[in-house]
Amino acid sequence: MTTIDTQEKRDTRIARSTLIVMVAFAAAKIVSLMQTVIVAQRFGIGRDWDTYVAADSVSGLIFTLISGGALSYAFIPIFSGFLARDDREGAWKLASNILNVVFLFALVVSAAIFIFAVPIARMVAPGFEPAAQEQTANLLRILLLSTIILSVSGIVMGILQSHNHFLTPALAPVMLDLGILFGVVFLIQPLGVYGIAWGTVLGMALHLGIQIPTLLRVRPRWHPTLGFSNPVLWRVFRLMLPRIAGLGLFLFNFQLAINIASRMSEGAVSAFSWGWKLMQIP
Repeated sequence: MTTIDTQEKRDTRIARSTLIVMVAFAAAKIVSLMQTVIVAQRFGIGRDWDTYVAADSVSGLIFTLISGGALSYAFIPIFSGFLARDDREGAWKLASNILNVVFLFALVVSAAIFIFAVPIARMVAPGFEPAAQEQTANLLRILLLSTIILSVSGIVMGILQSHNHFLTPALAPVMLDLGILFGVVFLIQPLGVYGIAWGTVLGMALHLGIQIPTLLRVRPRWHPTLGFSNPVLWRVFRLMLPRIAGLGLFLFNFQLAINIASRMSEGAVSAFSWGWKLMQIP
């Protein structure tokens, strides 16, 4: 096989993968827009959605800083490097270490936030009345389950992308929105705004579940170790730091906006949330 033939096959594979991601991303945006319209029609600009947005912002902050874009940014190049050198043992050892450490850290942090959910809600939304702060805390406790699941699912997504599997990772956000839609359609009537929270947990479970069959195809090897003695693990964490700094500043501004909006009239946090969601679609 000539070098030109090899390059053509590589270009074709890249083009095909790009098309898959584009189509899946477009589908995710369509489902997300549909979900946004349905939820907005149900809750509008009011205190129930204010409390959900405040609670979701905290769970989203935890995920982003622990295993969101910062971890993928650092993990995928190093993991892919192991695969390129055909060092599958080193690759799966690193993946196992990252998965175990991140899951354990997410579990411990979520447990602490579960216990101190009420004072955290007061800090995030000081303008809410006590009943709304209590509801924010209860919603946060439910959403912490989705944070723990997503801490694992985000790593699985990076593993699959490193193996050039892009379809199921691209479809995972669609499953999240479908889970939320299920909560809107079937759980709001009996549970109110808590139905959205449980729908989010269901969506996160689907986010992970749709990727599991593809993960099994790449023959994963899990090592039950934290790997604190593994220098590559610390290299990944060091590479995360600049990204965490950038994301942290952005998320601080977002939290500050919610904090300020909570001191305004009822529905201000909701209005900010709907505007933000619509701005993300284009």
